[in-house]
Amino acid sequence: MKLDDQFYQDIGYGQATEEQKLELAAQLSEVVQNRVALKLSDLLSEEQLKQLDEAVEDGDEAVFKKLAELYPAYPELVRAETDAVKAELHFGAQEVLDQSQNKALEK
Repeated sequence: MKLDDQFYQDIGYGQATEEQKLELAAQLSEVVQNRVALKLSDLLSEEQLKQLDEAVEDGDEAVFKKLAELYPAYPELVRAETDAVKAELHFGAQEVLDQSQNKALEK
Protein backbone atom coordinates (compact mmCIF):
# COMPACT_ATOMS: atom_id res chain seq x y z
CA MET A 1 0.00 0.00 0.00
CA LYS A 2 1.24 3.42 -0.91
CA LEU A 3 1.37 5.94 1.93
CA ASP A 4 1.27 9.18 0.00
CA ASP A 5 -0.29 12.53 0.75
CA GLN A 6 -3.63 11.33 -0.65
CA PHE A 7 -3.65 8.47 1.86
CA TYR A 8 -3.16 10.89 4.74
CA GLN A 9 -5.85 13.19 3.35
CA ASP A 10 -8.23 10.22 2.99
CA ILE A 11 -7.92 9.36 6.67
CA GLY A 12 -8.18 12.94 7.86
CA TYR A 13 -4.48 13.21 8.70
CA GLY A 14 -3.45 15.65 5.98
CA GLN A 15 -2.51 18.41 8.44
CA ALA A 16 -0.09 16.16 10.34
CA THR A 17 3.64 16.89 10.40
CA GLU A 18 6.07 14.65 8.54
CA GLU A 19 7.18 13.20 11.88
CA GLN A 20 3.58 12.36 12.78
CA LYS A 21 3.05 10.79 9.34
CA LEU A 22 6.13 8.61 9.77
CA GLU A 23 4.94 7.57 13.22
CA LEU A 24 1.52 6.70 11.83
CA ALA A 25 3.06 4.73 8.96
CA ALA A 26 5.12 2.68 11.39
CA GLN A 27 2.08 2.02 13.57
CA LEU A 28 0.00 1.09 10.54
CA SER A 29 2.61 -1.36 9.36
CA GLU A 30 2.82 -3.00 12.78
CA VAL A 31 -0.95 -3.30 13.13
CA VAL A 32 -1.34 -4.80 9.66
CA GLN A 33 1.51 -7.26 10.29
CA ASN A 34 -0.02 -8.35 13.59
CA ARG A 35 -3.48 -8.80 12.09
CA VAL A 36 -2.15 -10.76 9.14
CA ALA A 37 -0.15 -12.99 11.50
CA LEU A 38 -3.28 -13.66 13.56
CA LYS A 39 -5.30 -14.51 10.46
CA LEU A 40 -2.56 -16.80 9.17
CA SER A 41 -2.40 -18.58 12.51
CA ASP A 42 -6.09 -19.41 12.05
CA LEU A 43 -5.78 -20.32 8.38
CA LEU A 44 -2.65 -22.48 8.42
CA SER A 45 -2.13 -25.85 10.04
CA GLU A 46 0.37 -26.39 12.83
CA GLU A 47 2.74 -28.02 10.35
CA GLN A 48 2.45 -25.08 7.95
CA LEU A 49 3.08 -22.63 10.78
CA LYS A 50 6.17 -24.61 11.74
CA GLN A 51 7.41 -24.40 8.15
CA LEU A 52 6.81 -20.66 8.16
CA ASP A 53 8.70 -20.26 11.45
CA GLU A 54 11.63 -22.15 9.94
CA ALA A 55 11.59 -19.82 6.94
CA VAL A 56 11.84 -16.80 9.26
CA GLU A 57 15.35 -17.92 10.21
CA ASP A 58 16.35 -17.65 6.53
CA GLY A 59 15.21 -14.05 6.09
CA ASP A 60 12.40 -12.08 4.51
CA GLU A 61 12.80 -13.50 1.01
CA ALA A 62 12.43 -17.05 2.33
CA VAL A 63 9.36 -16.04 4.32
CA PHE A 64 7.63 -14.51 1.31
CA LYS A 65 8.49 -17.53 -0.83
CA LYS A 66 7.08 -19.87 1.82
CA LEU A 67 3.97 -17.71 2.22
CA ALA A 68 3.38 -17.84 -1.54
CA GLU A 69 3.60 -21.61 -1.33
CA LEU A 70 1.48 -22.09 1.80
CA TYR A 71 -1.08 -19.33 1.31
CA PRO A 72 -1.18 -17.95 -2.24
CA ALA A 73 -3.83 -15.38 -1.27
CA TYR A 74 -1.37 -13.70 1.12
CA PRO A 75 -1.20 -10.43 -0.90
CA GLU A 76 -5.00 -10.18 -0.86
CA LEU A 77 -5.05 -10.82 2.88
CA VAL A 78 -2.54 -8.02 3.45
CA ARG A 79 -4.53 -5.69 1.20
CA ALA A 80 -7.79 -6.50 3.01
CA GLU A 81 -6.25 -5.91 6.43
CA THR A 82 -4.62 -2.69 5.23
CA ASP A 83 -7.96 -1.45 3.90
CA ALA A 84 -9.65 -2.34 7.19
CA VAL A 85 -7.04 -0.45 9.20
CA LYS A 86 -7.30 2.50 6.83
CA ALA A 87 -11.07 2.63 7.38
CA GLU A 88 -10.59 2.48 11.15
CA LEU A 89 -7.96 5.20 10.99
CA HIS A 90 -10.31 7.48 9.14
CA PHE A 91 -12.58 7.45 12.18
CA GLY A 92 -9.83 7.72 14.79
CA ALA A 93 -7.32 9.96 13.03
CA GLN A 94 -8.15 13.10 14.93
CA GLU A 95 -7.69 11.35 18.26
CA VAL A 96 -4.30 10.01 17.17
CA LEU A 97 -3.26 13.44 15.92
CA ASP A 98 -4.27 15.05 19.22
CA GLN A 99 -2.26 12.49 21.18
CA SER A 100 0.80 13.06 18.98
CA GLN A 101 0.54 16.82 19.42
CA ASN A 102 0.25 16.39 23.19
CA LYS A 103 3.39 14.23 23.22
CA ALA A 104 5.24 16.90 21.25
CA LEU A 105 4.17 19.57 23.72
CA GLU A 106 5.36 17.46 26.65
CA LYS A 107 8.92 17.26 25.25
